[in-house]
Amino acid sequence: AIPQYRARAKRVDELAKLIVEEGWDLTDDLKAKRSMAFDDLSSLDNCVEIASGAREADTQRFSKDMENDIKATSEHTDAVRGELDAALISDKDADPQKVIEYLRERGTTLEKLKAHTAQLSDWQETLKQPITEFETLQDVCTDYGLKIKLWEGLEAWEGMRSGWEGTEFHDIKPEDIEKQVVVYGKVAYQA
Repeated sequence: AIPQYRARAKRVDELAKLIVEEGWDLTDDLKAKRSMAFDDLSSLDNCVEIASGAREADTQRFSKDMENDIKATSEHTDAVRGELDAALISDKDADPQKVIEYLRERGTTLEKLKAHTAQLSDWQETLKQPITEFETLQDVCTDYGLKIKLWEGLEAWEGMRSGWEGTEFHDIKPEDIEKQVVVYGKVAYQA
């Protein structure tokens, strides 16, 4: 709309110059409309300039807020990393259900952090800023995945072991046990 308005104002100015060059009389009404059009265009330019300046200031302020948010997110990620090193998780005698519950709470926090970092990346892209890589968060998520898989596997293994202990010896299928040993051996090796 603004470029079209500028083009029309330029055309009006060209026509007014032609009228003056040819010596034709320009009515007071046309002179007033021409003057008003150029005053409006000048006012519009001023408004655009003010809005551009405000946008720059807002962009800088928002960028600073994002930097602070990125720092806080990194600190929160480091805190979760520390929580994943809790003694409860490395205690071989801990109740698997309690450890799994503890880990799942951290998993919920990690999911929120991942969603938040995705939003921050989107904002950085919108503002044409370098995208921050949250490598620590990726590492912590990997660590979490291994630990939850290990403890869930330990709980499942205990359930199978209890089932085998209550089964008549001739009803136990060694090939089933062998499969489970291989599966849970891989889980333990990965962790």
